Amino acid sequence: MTFGTLLDLEKVLGFILTVQIINTLFLKMDMLSVSYIFFFLALIWNVIPVLNSDGYKILLTLLNKDEFEDSKKNHLIIKVIQIIGVLLAIRSVLLWF
Repeated sequence: MTFGTLLDLEKVLGFILTVQIINTLFLKMDMLSVSYIFFFLALIWNVIPVLNSDGYKILLTLLNKDEFEDSKKNHLIIKVIQIIGVLLAIRSVLLWF
């Protein structure tokens, strides 16, 4: 992700927040509010360090750890995060039913 795309993302998030503020103050459309809630819930799930999300990649960078193709070579913390990610994914799928 480059600096330019971060600025674009910031503009998009600012626009979405502005639309929601206008909706809350003037329009009062429930469907728009629900869409806003789902958007930010999805954004939050992307930041949580599970599976191969952006949060997972950020955590690897902060811990200064490399993820290897051969999982036997991975650091213990990476293995634990991967197992937790898989368990959370399974739990999420099971909660759908």
